[in-house]
Amino acid sequence: MKKIEFSESAKKVLVKLNKTLSKRILAKTELLNAEPKSLQIKKLKGSTDSFRIRIGTYRVIFEIQKDIILITKIGDRKDIYK
Repeated sequence: MKKIEFSESAKKVLVKLNKTLSKRILAKTELLNAEPKSLQIKKLKGSTDSFRIRIGTYRVIFEIQKDIILITKIGDRKDIYK
């Protein structure tokens, strides 16, 4: 089981979101360890180890390292890929 960590920028965005959306995002990130096949995980083009999860109109960008899943970005789909 891998440890899930959030970057500082991802933490700031998560705190600013409303409670229901932040709970949905946290629940989905916890599923990365339990049931990764049930999530809509896609690899980002142009990157070797970055992936994304779709949660409504929001996207969670993460990297898989040795024993850590690092959540690097959280944002709306219109802004996250810029």
